[in-house]
Amino acid sequence: MTGDFKVQIKAVGLPVWVETTTDGNKPSSATLQPGDAREFNPAQKLGLKLAKINTNALQVSVNGQRAKIPYDTSGKGSSAEFVLTRDEYQKFLQ
Repeated sequence: MTGDFKVQIKAVGLPVWVETTTDGNKPSSATLQPGDAREFNPAQKLGLKLAKINTNALQVSVNGQRAKIPYDTSGKGSSAEFVLTRDEYQKFLQ
């Protein structure tokens, strides 16, 4: 494994409930208030799950660079999901 893989999520403008799963471990969830941020250092991957209506309110950065996350919103429920991986995150950086 080479290079850092630090993922930061930040709520912007709205409170955002988000569930995170690091490297396939047990998910944890939190409601981030606007301006709140969390940082993760997964070995390989970080799963994100949040309400479809809040995808624009969650800012995601990897190693300090903003990322545009192509959430999967095709499910029947109201949630959007995405798994960010160490091998592929660079294609989402802006």
